[in-house]
Amino acid sequence: MVTQINHTATRPFNTQHLRDLARRTNFSFTLLLPATRPGADANRQTVLENLLFTMDPSWLARITQALDAHGALGGGPGLALFAGQDFLEIFHAPVTAPLLQPGPAPFLLPLIFNSQVEKDFFVLGVCRKSPRLIHFSDGHCVEEQLPPSIPPSLEEFRGAANRELVPTSQWHEKEELGQYFHRLDVGLRERTRGHRLLLLGVEEDLALYRSHVDPNQLFAGEIRSSVRDLSLSEIAQRAGELAQQEATLASRGHSGRLHEWPDRSRIADELGLIESAAAEGRLQELLVPIWAPGLAHEASLNRAAVETLRHSGDVLAVPGLAAPALALLRY
Repeated sequence: MVTQINHTATRPFNTQHLRDLARRTNFSFTLLLPATRPGADANRQTVLENLLFTMDPSWLARITQALDAHGALGGGPGLALFAGQDFLEIFHAPVTAPLLQPGPAPFLLPLIFNSQVEKDFFVLGVCRKSPRLIHFSDGHCVEEQLPPSIPPSLEEFRGAANRELVPTSQWHEKEELGQYFHRLDVGLRERTRGHRLLLLGVEEDLALYRSHVDPNQLFAGEIRSSVRDLSLSEIAQRAGELAQQEATLASRGHSGRLHEWPDRSRIADELGLIESAAAEGRLQELLVPIWAPGLAHEASLNRAAVETLRHSGDVLAVPGLAAPALALLRY
């Protein structure tokens, strides 16, 4: 019987949440709810009743109350709920099918890849006439004003430069535009601190901007389009797709690194060994396949993932992983 639940507000899921959940005790179940349009016939109340009919009746009431308190009962984005005897954690997640997974540990496999995808960054529309600064957060875009220190166009930058600097005959347009992009980069640093930038614009402008900034602060991919041609919803869709592509490339890079690891005694690809080593806290890094319903060895993979995270190891989901799992041992 559940006596009291302290539930969190719904929020995006990240790798720190994976670690926090893996270290929790007194788990009861994991519940996945797919995205539902508000007012749709198959609303969340019906889905909850169908999933929880074998559970303690108090769970249905408490989860319903929590979702209703956050405006998520009638519909909205996909959700992952992690429930224990004294807590209920709710996260946004790209869930495609409802699922109830009882057990003493969280069912993390469906959310590992999603945790690797950046969900909070800026999109910078790079152009000479009217740059755009757009904040991307959990699939949504909001346009922001440029900081006042940044001239809103190359023309205004040129005017300010002519007043402040001594003109020279070498002041070519490309050099001038490059200096404007440098001013744009410097002026944005305080606002975008701690966030990466995804560039939007035409190829020539993007290449020039990249040549004047630190590449580590930029996504490798970019949105090739005129800065004013795309709506915020179109930018959000393309930015989300590029963030997933970046996560895929990064995870494949980890896989390649482990496949080429020089000390092969520290590499394991046999699932029984991986699971026992994880329980002993011996896994530094664990690679698992991207989860889908019916994934082979699901229970063993999830146990290994939870134990790896519990012992401060890293877990990544890799598309097309050949072995059931691949691990780097600490020793």
